[in-house]
Amino acid sequence: MIESLEGMKETIRFGNSSFRLIENDVAEDYPSHWHAGMEIIMPVRNSYEVTVGKDTFLLCPDDILLINAGEIHSIKAPEEGMRYIFQISLSSFYMLDELGSALLLLPGSVYLCPDKDSRLYEQVRQRLLDIFEEAGENRILKEASILSWLIQIIALLIRSDFQETPRFPSISSASRREYMEKFTSVCRYINTSYGENISLESAAQRIGFSKFHFARLFKEFTGVTFHEYLNRRRIQRVEELLADNAMPVTDAALQAGFTSISNFNRTFKMYNHCSPSQFRKKQQEL
Repeated sequence: MIESLEGMKETIRFGNSSFRLIENDVAEDYPSHWHAGMEIIMPVRNSYEVTVGKDTFLLCPDDILLINAGEIHSIKAPEEGMRYIFQISLSSFYMLDELGSALLLLPGSVYLCPDKDSRLYEQVRQRLLDIFEEAGENRILKEASILSWLIQIIALLIRSDFQETPRFPSISSASRREYMEKFTSVCRYINTSYGENISLESAAQRIGFSKFHFARLFKEFTGVTFHEYLNRRRIQRVEELLADNAMPVTDAALQAGFTSISNFNRTFKMYNHCSPSQFRKKQQEL
């Protein structure tokens, strides 16, 4: 049930909410696609085959798969079954300084099942069940409650990922915590100051590293290059600003920190597979 697909990009219709929960029992395969929101899939009845990038997962009932924003994925459905599909707009997360930076530290996909880290699985599963119950009710502070459980899930996953795959393996254990704090502060700085003239050199100087040493360690810490991290945050801000029909595209680009309009247009199209004007038009049609 992909409602709006252009090429491989799905536009998720969140309406006035930041979340969308679908109880899907349709025997329908989903082709390779991606979207700007995060997605969590949990089968309830029968198994589903989900491919994210180059990895394929066979999800049994109650298994959990988180798919990060922007990841290409496809789904093969059984002839009969049911699954929860929970989709999340990331706009609310970027309003929170530390959490906005943390989102880019999540892997492209996270697979959880009872036989793999059962403690983490149960912690995440219980919060998901709370979310599903809350999503089906019409209660005061419903969105706030769901957001709070999602923040807990993301914190659990990021902490677990850092434990399983320690950052900076070439650095002595005595210095590793110091490096973690330094690069966490850089990510927080980018997340709040992306509209300024931030360069790799200035970010490196901020924590006292040479730009070459900084560039290598930044990618080791986040999984992406410094410029990719910065561009992702800037593009995300432009997407938010384009919801304002009165703001010219050029003004949105400049406010997000792009100084070259041609570079902005090229970067935006790389992430969204459409021009900023086309993106705005599609948002207005939702």
